[in-house]
Amino acid sequence: MTTEHLLQACPLHDGLRSQIWAEATTVQGKLYGSLDDLQRTATFAKRTGVSI
Repeated sequence: MTTEHLLQACPLHDGLRSQIWAEATTVQGKLYGSLDDLQRTATFAKRTGVSI
């Protein structure tokens, strides 16, 4: 599993991904974007239960 796979493509988290990001967002935006972008990414990671 890569960061890009988890944030962009993992089918196990499609539903959560669409809840957190209503519009398509690049992996760069999720990792290096605004404070809001980073908060969404942190929320997503926490809710998936993955260890980082």
